[in-house]
Amino acid sequence: MDEFVQKTTTSWVQRMVGAIAGLAFAPIFIFVGFYALKHGEINHAKTTNALKVVIHEVENPDEARVGEVFRYVGTVYSPGERYRDQQFNLEFDAIKVYRQVYSYQWVEKEKKKKKRTTTGGERTEKTYTYYKKWSRSLINSNRFKIREGHENPKTRPAEPQLFEQKEILMGSYILHEKFRAALLNYRLLPLRQNMFSSVEYKILDTLNTVICPGDKLKAKISKASYGDTSTKTSSIYLGNGMPDDPQIGDTRIEYWYLPTEVYTVVGEKSRNMIIPQANKDLFIHSELPCGGVRHSPHGDFGMLFSGDQTVKEMFKIVHQSNDKMFVILRFVGLIFIVAGFAIFGNPLRLLFGWIPFLGAIWGKIVFKIMQVLGTLVSIGISAYYFLRYNSISNLTIYDLYFVFAVILFLFFVNGLSVSVRATGEEVFSEDF
Repeated sequence: MDEFVQKTTTSWVQRMVGAIAGLAFAPIFIFVGFYALKHGEINHAKTTNALKVVIHEVENPDEARVGEVFRYVGTVYSPGERYRDQQFNLEFDAIKVYRQVYSYQWVEKEKKKKKRTTTGGERTEKTYTYYKKWSRSLINSNRFKIREGHENPKTRPAEPQLFEQKEILMGSYILHEKFRAALLNYRLLPLRQNMFSSVEYKILDTLNTVICPGDKLKAKISKASYGDTSTKTSSIYLGNGMPDDPQIGDTRIEYWYLPTEVYTVVGEKSRNMIIPQANKDLFIHSELPCGGVRHSPHGDFGMLFSGDQTVKEMFKIVHQSNDKMFVILRFVGLIFIVAGFAIFGNPLRLLFGWIPFLGAIWGKIVFKIMQVLGTLVSIGISAYYFLRYNSISNLTIYDLYFVFAVILFLFFVNGLSVSVRATGEEVFSEDF
């Protein structure tokens, strides 16, 4: 690991000029926070109430008629051919396969430490740390502060691939393409030498850990939350090094797959097909790797769970994940609004910054005032749209968690770091 330290000093006048210029970003932060709070509360109310209605419409398979919503349990499988990766002479049975690729590369980490001078200026110390790690994307070392000795490769022997069988069935039904896209609960494939069709020996890495591939399938994921971020790996190892002693440019190939297994689906019956029900207020709920969940964009309703699940169990899980996602969105909106208020108060915070000791105390007082004002405005926005579109009966334990989080935020968070970047360059940065 390598380190490089850069020190710069900004005068009080320069900080004040920067604070005034930074006022342009305050309305943007507040608008983003307002939008997140408003639409979060409205959408949460609509989805919660819609779920409470549709649960009473779910029929049993034998009683459901065409056009009605029903619960169905069956084995998801495909009559298609086995998956074949001709590049590595590997084949196995799977409904879907995601080939994930890692490259061993240099990584740059920037750590910034700011300290106030006695005359209201600011001394900034930036520490650039360079270390090696496995990364799923190629890192451009040309953007590093210190490029010499930290060069990364520009290409690699393989790229990620997503494979899906053309036809996927569930019991006696065909799964609609939107339900096929919702099959995302990938598992890591344990690799063995006898899986490879060639006689060439493959080095298999079983020592490292990997990140679950959920966020690498963004084309099929919206409003996703993830469980544990790592699990034991099993991968093909390529390069000049070995698994316990990798070299820059070495590559690991691993496979995440969907096997044939039993699923429970809630959808609309359409002759020999299960399709999602059109519903502008709902989504298709499905599972992601490592315990995460996925809610597709609003407009269609459906549920897809692995195993045999009851209607009550599924709706309980969907309600909980829906509540959790919108409470997190609520807190994100709060942070943006508080940041906007802090930026607005920044010139006032620095007004007496040139006075030793008093300037630092004054700055903390102004930030706390802005923090409280921003928090009160955020709570007011959430409360207004909750009361207008939702019901007190829809309050959950996650709303109580949000209240506790706000209290902790007010009492124990006495600083905030705000940074705005455009095209990779920092255009505004301030520690309050």
